[in-house]
Amino acid sequence: MAPTAAEQVFDKDYKYGFHDKEEYVFKAKRGLSKEIVEEISKIKNEPEWMLKFRLKSLEEFYKRPMPKWGADLDTIDFDNIFYYLKPTDRQGDTWEDVPEYIKNTFDKLGIPEAERKFLGGVGAQYESEVVYHKIRDDLAKQGVVFLDMDGGLREYPEIVKKYFGTVIPYNDNKLAALNSAVWSGGSFVYIPAGVKVDLPLQAYFRINAQNMGQFERTLIIAEPGSSVHYVEGCFEKGAPIITVAGTKKIEEIKEGDAVLTHTGRYRKVYKLQKRKHSGTMCTISYVGDSRQRIRITGGHPVFAVKKQKAEYKNTAWNPNWIEAAQLGEGDYVAIPINRTIISQDERFFAIKIGRGRHPSKEIQFKIVTDKDFFRLVGYYMAEGSVMGENYLTFTFNKNEREYIDDVAQLLEMHFGKAPLEYKEYKNGISLVLCSTVAARLFKQEFGKGAKNKSLPRWFMLEGLEKQSEFIKGYWRGDGSFIDKKYGWGNKRMFRINTISELLAENARDILLRLDIFASINV
Repeated sequence: MAPTAAEQVFDKDYKYGFHDKEEYVFKAKRGLSKEIVEEISKIKNEPEWMLKFRLKSLEEFYKRPMPKWGADLDTIDFDNIFYYLKPTDRQGDTWEDVPEYIKNTFDKLGIPEAERKFLGGVGAQYESEVVYHKIRDDLAKQGVVFLDMDGGLREYPEIVKKYFGTVIPYNDNKLAALNSAVWSGGSFVYIPAGVKVDLPLQAYFRINAQNMGQFERTLIIAEPGSSVHYVEGCFEKGAPIITVAGTKKIEEIKEGDAVLTHTGRYRKVYKLQKRKHSGTMCTISYVGDSRQRIRITGGHPVFAVKKQKAEYKNTAWNPNWIEAAQLGEGDYVAIPINRTIISQDERFFAIKIGRGRHPSKEIQFKIVTDKDFFRLVGYYMAEGSVMGENYLTFTFNKNEREYIDDVAQLLEMHFGKAPLEYKEYKNGISLVLCSTVAARLFKQEFGKGAKNKSLPRWFMLEGLEKQSEFIKGYWRGDGSFIDKKYGWGNKRMFRINTISELLAENARDILLRLDIFASINV
C-alpha cells in the first residue's frame, strides 16, 4: 500500500519543528520489558552474544538509580515509550529507494543536498532504523567501511564483539544501560591502517512518532595511522575547558581528566581526537569574560538560548543544543555550574613547620571550617598577606573598624591567639598574628602574594552558606559599588578587583553557585 501524503505541522519558532503522519511496517508494544528486548533482537536476527548483552544491560538498567548529575529526569515514564518502530522493510542503496514520505522529511533537513556538496559518506536514520546509507566509491575502494550498525554487526561480527560498549560501558549509568538494552540503528565505521579520509562522514537521525525513543549506537574504529572526520564538531586550540584541577586549554586535556559538563557534574574524558577542518569556523565572544574568544566548528552543538525579540528580555530560559553556525548576536550561551557540595565542619591540614635540621617536619592541624572561617578567608584574599613564614597580617583603612574587630575575633577564634594591632600609619591599621601554623596554612591553601592567591578545590565544593560568607569578607575588603547615571540609563554594579586570574575565576564560579551572574573584565 502506497504511503499517504505527509501531514505536516510546523513549529513557527523552529525550522525543523515539524512532524509527519506515522507510517511503519512494525511497531513494538509500548513499554520496556525482557520480552520487548528479545523481540528487537529476534527481528534483527542477531547472534546469541548480542541478545545476552542486551539482557544483561536491561538487568543493569533496573538496578541502577536515576542519574542526579543533570536535569531532573524522575518524571520520565519508561513504560510509556515505544522502544522500537520499523518505518520500512528495506534500506535504500540510492536516494530513490527511500520511501517518498521519509525522503521528503530528509530533503527538508538538507539530505541529499549535504551529500552532494561535500560529504564522503552519509547515513539517515528514521525512527529506529537506518533507511539510507551511502559511501563514495573511491573511499570504498580504499577499504573504508561505512554501514548502519546492524549491517556492521551482520558483516563484521567479530570486530563489533571486540569493541562494542568499550568506550561507554553498559554499566556506566542507568541511561547507558537502557541504550545498550534497546539500541537500534546508528553507524558502523571502519578505517583501515594508513587510510586518510579527508571528506567527512555524517549521520542524520530523525524521530517522528510521538512517545518514540530513538537509541542509535555508533561504533568508529580507526586503525593505526588512519584518520576520519565523523561530523560532530570540535574546538580550536586554546579553548578553555573547566576541569577538576582548574581551567585548561583544550590541547592540554588528557584521557582520564574530569571535565565539567553542562549537567553541572564532572565527567571523565574517554577519548581525544585531533583533526584538520576545512569547513565553517565560528568565533564566539561573550559578555562574562573579556579574555575569552572561542573558535569552534560551525556544526558543533552549543548549549544555548536563542534571544527573543530585541525590545524585551527573555522570558523563556530553557537551553537547547544549537549548532554554532546558527547562533547570532544577542543569543545566550549557557555556562556550566559545578553544583557538587562536599561539606565538612572541620578539616585536618598537614603543615610543614620544621626548619634548620628538620626542614620537612609536619604537624596535623585541625581547624573548624565553618562560615566564620570562610569569611576570614575572604578578608585574607582582599587585605591579607603572609610575612616571612611566621606572620599573618591584615591591613584595613582606619575607618573600617567593624572589619578590623571582626578579623581580630576570627583569628583568636580559630587559632587561639589574639593578633597585635599596630597604630595608624598613612590611614591604615594593621593586624599581625604571630603564628607559624596560621601563616603557613594560609600560604599553603590560599597562596602568598596578591598575584598568586587562589582557592583550593575543597573550598570550591563547600556549602553555599559558607561560600556566601567568603564573598562577604572578600567584598568588604576589595569590593565597590557603582551607581552612575549615563545618557542611556543607570549603571549599577558590584565589583571586586584582583590581579590574580585564578582568584577572579574562583570568585566568579562561587557566585554562579550562588545563582549570581558575574563577569570577568580585564
